Amino acid sequence: MLHTKGKGIINRIWITGYEMNDRIKIYFDGEVQASVNETIAGFFSGTKAPYLSPLVVNDYISSGGFFCYMPFLFEESIIITTTGDRYYNINYQLYENNNNEISTWTGEEDLTTAYHIFNNKGSDPRTETNYSTQNSTFNLSAGATKSAINISTSNQNIGRLLLKVPDLIFSNISDTTITDDGKAHKGYSQFTLKVNPAATNIVLTRRMDYWVHSQKAN
Repeated sequence: MLHTKGKGIINRIWITGYEMNDRIKIYFDGEVQASVNETIAGFFSGTKAPYLSPLVVNDYISSGGFFCYMPFLFEESIIITTTGDRYYNINYQLYENNNNEISTWTGEEDLTTAYHIFNNKGSDPRTETNYSTQNSTFNLSAGATKSAINISTSNQNIGRLLLKVPDLIFSNISDTTITDDGKAHKGYSQFTLKVNPAATNIVLTRRMDYWVHSQKAN
């Protein structure tokens, strides 16, 4: 899936389409035996250290494939392989060779800060306090548009945008989930869903992966 040389870091792995016994292997710096050698089901379960949730989850959690945001650093090279057929994309960065902050992944890195950020999604990640805040509340008719915030000053940047839509509250959602395994497609998708007349709450999610370009959804 990936073979690159130099100093760098894997920021994200996303895959879908797998069999339980398919494997993912990661080779660092030309090693013969892979430092990471796991079944895909086990690697993305989120329960097998050091590949733990919420940095690593399966399609039951993400509803659209398996993802890994655990940082894998390498000093010389990295190779990521898999068995079986699947869709995947991998995001990585390369750095100058004189960057001494890059040390090859060992699995013992302290990811406390990363876990804190992921576990507190929705909270403001900023630590500074010298910023201004604007708020607005309004009713929006169907098909209408509204200017929520107007900023006229120069040399400013937006650090946080929070949008709350009232009444979009879902409850009594069961653990019964049916997924399409996150497979990509072109054109359109079509399916038939049988609904139990006794069902009281059904949620249909159309996901969007913002790393993938040219997506459209109605």
